[in-house]
Amino acid sequence: MTHRMILMVMSVCIFNSCVEEPPNSDFSKGLYFQEIQQNISQEEILIQYILDDRSDNIKITAITRGRIQSLKVIVSPNFEKEVLHFHNLLQQFSLPQKKKRSAFIKQSFQFYARLIEPLEEILNRAETLVLIPQGILQLIPFETLVNSSVNKAFDQLPFLVKRFNIEYQSSINDLLQTNENKAQWQDSFVGFAPIFNLPDVHISPNESPEIEMRGSKINALPFSKEEVISINELIHSSNGLKCKLLLNASANETNLKKQLQGKHKYIHIASHSFANTQQPELSGILCFEESEEDGILNVEEISKMKIIADLVVLSSCESGLGKIDGGMLQGIHRSFIDAGVSNVVYSLWKVNDKVSSKLMVDFYYAFLKSEKSYAEALRMAKLKLIKNPVTASPNIWAPFVLGGA
Repeated sequence: MTHRMILMVMSVCIFNSCVEEPPNSDFSKGLYFQEIQQNISQEEILIQYILDDRSDNIKITAITRGRIQSLKVIVSPNFEKEVLHFHNLLQQFSLPQKKKRSAFIKQSFQFYARLIEPLEEILNRAETLVLIPQGILQLIPFETLVNSSVNKAFDQLPFLVKRFNIEYQSSINDLLQTNENKAQWQDSFVGFAPIFNLPDVHISPNESPEIEMRGSKINALPFSKEEVISINELIHSSNGLKCKLLLNASANETNLKKQLQGKHKYIHIASHSFANTQQPELSGILCFEESEEDGILNVEEISKMKIIADLVVLSSCESGLGKIDGGMLQGIHRSFIDAGVSNVVYSLWKVNDKVSSKLMVDFYYAFLKSEKSYAEALRMAKLKLIKNPVTASPNIWAPFVLGGA
């Protein structure tokens, strides 16, 4: 089917500077706009952001089924530092403090003015934003941007996540290839949680004791056990899928590798993970200690696999961080996409075991019981945390994002 394409050329003024973006077709390695439009729904808007280091501007292209809008916005020479500062601010446990909350609102609104406000007219008809931020922009969870600088409590702020479902793609190629290569996974679920607790040690709800593995101290993750078991029960009661749980010592690297190659529809990994920004191939997921493997499933190993799954959830710290190479963030999440996974939920900073557990269970409940899309389900889980003043700070609810088709 041929879709009518309207190319709107806009001139955008930021900080009293105006730049006009001429029509062009170099959006993504010569791919036709029509092919891109056919791979998004009527309710979606695809938006790509390309940061041009040489001229201090961001090229923004927005595509709907029947419209294309292309523009540039001018940013300051310190823009990358501003992004890094914002990413660092989002991670701080002290973010709810008045001074830091004010700083967050100010900077969040500034990013909104540059990245979202120029597209307001076309956004009014959207339900889901499919974002392709390149380079340093991948460190911004757009869900946290606000369209007002008015200082309010976190639960009262107009976060972008209150308006839209949001998902991320690494590139246009990823979007098209994922939609073309929908693999046949089996109707099954695998839950993986090493927990890192000795079987004979009782852990109270407020404790996070350490155990020693290969000479290093590892914090136990007691809520990860509840998380995986609750999700397992939800899936089994919803559609009767075959479920397999790997807990404690059975959650080792050998078993995880085996299950990752088993064509499961859902794979949920609740563990510790870490990002190596200098050598991203060494970033990895911590597994329970065993004699056969070193206990770390790293990016290099994952990338070499063929993983047929509709959804992989990385319920762990910094699973979306890594070195930026070729405009892409080379985190653990990227290795799963390279291995063939359609959708990946990952984190942009260190996360809290207890809150992560709640968010994950609510996420699965939304798409299993309410039949929401993954993007809408994750949005609903976040809104539930935002509604509660105790968990409304974005350092708590915003680290997890959805990547994939």
